[in-house]
Amino acid sequence: MKILDEYKIDIEGKKVVIAGRSSLVGLPLFHILLNRNATITLCHSHTKNLNVLTKEADIVIAAVGKANLIT
Repeated sequence: MKILDEYKIDIEGKKVVIAGRSSLVGLPLFHILLNRNATITLCHSHTKNLNVLTKEADIVIAAVGKANLIT
């Protein structure tokens, strides 16, 4: 969130894809972004059509521990 804030990236109303559903990163980010009025899709390593979802997103956050999940 500090990176998004530092670069003054407007989150409100943006389509955000979070790849990673961990209780340490993915889920807390989901709630923080939701409180900032983003439209969020929470994905994981078993999400079908992840490449389509990430291409449609305004912001993509990779928080998953699997190399090359997002290409």
